Amino acid sequence: MAIDKIQSESINLGDNFAFTGTVSGAGGVNTPAFYAHSDQVTTISASGSTKVSINTEIFDTAGAYSSSRFTVPSGQAGKYFFHFSVGLNSGTNINPVFPILFVNGSENTNGTRIRKYHNGSGGSIQTYAQSAFYNASAGNYFEVYFYNGNSSTKETYNSSQDTFFFGYKIIE
Repeated sequence: MAIDKIQSESINLGDNFAFTGTVSGAGGVNTPAFYAHSDQVTTISASGSTKVSINTEIFDTAGAYSSSRFTVPSGQAGKYFFHFSVGLNSGTNINPVFPILFVNGSENTNGTRIRKYHNGSGGSIQTYAQSAFYNASAGNYFEVYFYNGNSSTKETYNSSQDTFFFGYKIIE
């Protein structure tokens, strides 16, 4: 369609258009992005927070996930969405326990958090999850910790369905 035709008529969005040049400024991609799950048990200390080993990468578009940690690459500052889940081997209700997103080695207090959910109060595996939005700068790093408010240690369940961590940059 010629430029003069577009200027003299309105565009019918029901029409089909064949572009032969490059279209820019349309769409976008949610990268960097990563997904990892656990294949080993982490012992969660009593009365405190412990970093969870989530060491098996499924994908990592920017090579920014390593040692159970995602680091925002240079030039990729922006808003990020993270979701993480931790399964515990447990036969009883063991509250207070929950996963926490740590940012640069400290508990996330600046991002918007969607608090934990819990899959029940009994059974052999308890699953806890949380999501967070965070306005990140290049070099910020994110890790999953688990808080155990009980007086005895707990162990994570090493399952790709129960203990995992993923995130991606939001298109703005």
